[in-house]
Amino acid sequence: MQASSQAAATAQHPRRAFSACHPGWLAISALLLVACTSLRPSKDVLRVGEGQDQGPANGAGDANAGVARDASTGTRDAAGDAPFDAGVDDSMPCPDASARELKLLTNLQLDAGAHFSCAHDYEIDGYVVVTSGTLRIDPGVVVRARQGAFLLIGQNARIEANGTSEAPIVFTAATHPAKPGTWRGLLLLGRAQTALTNGATLGLPPGDPRAFFGGNDDEHDCGVLRYVRIEFAGGSTNEYDFPGAALTLAGCGRRSQIEHVQVHASTDGIGLIGGSAPLKRVLVSAASADGIEWAAGYTGFIQFAIVQTFYGAGAALKGSRSEADEVTPPASAPVIFNATLLGANVRGLPQGAVDPNGFETGVQLQAGSRLTLRNALVYGFAGAWIDVIGASTAGLVGTDTLVTNTIFADSAPRKNQGLPGVGVERGDGEDDDGGFSEDESFRNPSLQNRFPTAGFTLRDPYAATPLRPDVSADGFVDGGNLADMAPPGWAELWEPAFYAGALPKIQSTAERALDWTRGEVSDEARAWTAFPEE
Repeated sequence: MQASSQAAATAQHPRRAFSACHPGWLAISALLLVACTSLRPSKDVLRVGEGQDQGPANGAGDANAGVARDASTGTRDAAGDAPFDAGVDDSMPCPDASARELKLLTNLQLDAGAHFSCAHDYEIDGYVVVTSGTLRIDPGVVVRARQGAFLLIGQNARIEANGTSEAPIVFTAATHPAKPGTWRGLLLLGRAQTALTNGATLGLPPGDPRAFFGGNDDEHDCGVLRYVRIEFAGGSTNEYDFPGAALTLAGCGRRSQIEHVQVHASTDGIGLIGGSAPLKRVLVSAASADGIEWAAGYTGFIQFAIVQTFYGAGAALKGSRSEADEVTPPASAPVIFNATLLGANVRGLPQGAVDPNGFETGVQLQAGSRLTLRNALVYGFAGAWIDVIGASTAGLVGTDTLVTNTIFADSAPRKNQGLPGVGVERGDGEDDDGGFSEDESFRNPSLQNRFPTAGFTLRDPYAATPLRPDVSADGFVDGGNLADMAPPGWAELWEPAFYAGALPKIQSTAERALDWTRGEVSDEARAWTAFPEE
């Protein structure tokens, strides 16, 4: 329980515990009072796991409940190594989505490798926990989750969700209209280092070994997520530990592959709890709380990330170590290149109740987190571009925390300082960093950051529908004053990209091909991303 309490403190600064429900979803909540229409096909449903111990209401059950069974017979596979949907011929073409059989998975534990075949769509009621082997998911598969459901890949297992730009793998809510946090999300647990004591758990109650994470294997492989979209997830993963993100990587190591992943309409978007899992080409859109949040000693590399927030949400990037313990290694110290952080600046969605402690922020560092941020674009936030919280965190800036070669700009004159000065901060109403001046520090000419007020053009990222950011606009500043060397330790993953932000200027066919949010042919109609409103 001690580790659980420490985890909770790590994940959220008490003064920055942002609301899990975004004001823009207040109108949607009224719709939820009517009966929700299920997306399940109107056909017979193949049920897997029914009749077993359903566990308590929070989704936890007996460690042997819901073990993998062969769905065709309903009997347990004595060998323990046959996937529950065995018998599908992988050489056969995938049926049309309208012709797929639905499999309902209820509080299911998979003790060996399993296969989510494109012959089916899947729906989770309660949980699916994979404790060993590899869960393989075919391109184009849709996995729907009922209220509060989650998919957990344990530290002795891995996932291989290898979609394509034309056939992404989609995790979404089972009923619509939906809102952020309708289901709990996807949790990947690994054996890499964290700054937590042994026995920390996620998704299941403290002490359940299926939910342990962390260790000493920094190369640990949690699996592959490629061309994957996760919608309407997040919220608290359970009553015991971290506030949950739609996608949580806890103790995942360097061999994990997370690329071309979109998290849409979540509470928190991506949660990184210790470990060193790299992220490439990730898009967090319409998050109602924080976009990408790290804690408990996360030391990974992120390149080409886009985070879109709304007024009253949290931070696009939020970093912590541990408020209770800033000594136990490893320290949170991610390296991030080519990020585009978009704030609505009081636009994008209807106004509603907002966090009384501040506004949506570009980068928030607290509780001893370090950060290297280079070649980024921070644009249009109602709150600060960067806010450092805590004197100990401020003391790391300039040595262990470096923000360089980055553009800070706005779509309109600011009402609050982009970089707070010394003393009481406008909007916060307090001095929470021991007199540190973000303005003086990050404007230091040696950092080669830029603050254009003229000659900078960027198409309004919120000019279209509120939830679809226009991130392929034609005004991104590129060339000159940019970091052009691989970060130490990440040369094998770093890609040369001589522009600020996650995308270059889009002015020609060749450049459109670099818009990884659209697809290989940069055709919006065939994009692997999507931006549903509910």
